[in-house]
Amino acid sequence: MDFNGKTLYVTDLDGTLMKNDETVSAETVRIINELVKRGLAFTFATARSIESARPIAGGLKLNLPVITRNGAVLADNATGIIGSNEEDAVARFLQEHAAKGLAFSVEK
Repeated sequence: MDFNGKTLYVTDLDGTLMKNDETVSAETVRIINELVKRGLAFTFATARSIESARPIAGGLKLNLPVITRNGAVLADNATGIIGSNEEDAVARFLQEHAAKGLAFSVEK
């Protein structure tokens, strides 16, 4: 997706970002964290729960929520918290980049 010249990068976790030993290399973490710090819009999507994804990719310092459970749940990669902060982050991103999108949540 292109948001006024800014591209949102989303990668899969298993078989893509993650190595065969169920880790993300230190070099990959370093590079992604530096790019995110410089403004790269980056996140990952996975069929995993946030609880099983964080031990693998918890070192990534992402500004956007991660997409877990096959797209059913957005979560904060740093804290593992699932909730309205992530929904707010998606809404802010869409507004800041004059993009169209749909965000849906169900209250617990």
